[in-house]
Amino acid sequence: MVELTDLKDYLRIDADITEDDVLITSLGEAAVSYLEQTTGKAYNDESALMRMAVCQLVLLWYENRTPFTTKTNVNDLPNSLNAIIKHIALAQAYPSKEDAAT
Repeated sequence: MVELTDLKDYLRIDADITEDDVLITSLGEAAVSYLEQTTGKAYNDESALMRMAVCQLVLLWYENRTPFTTKTNVNDLPNSLNAIIKHIALAQAYPSKEDAAT
């Protein structure tokens, strides 16, 4: 799991501002779960791409917290994030969740 301090750095939130710490932590956990379920791969904190995908998901979800919007394509992931997720899903370098569990 990406540490709260790393997520706050990525979000450009000062360490002494703690009012959203619980939210940011839960978004980080949700991002790991989303990444694992979307790719079928086990999360590996050593992977720079997986960490980047989690940070980008947290940033996207943190900045877009409203339940509705008038913007178009707001539910689409950015192309750069889609590319990272697709790469992780297709690459043999990342073990599947089943392989990692054994």
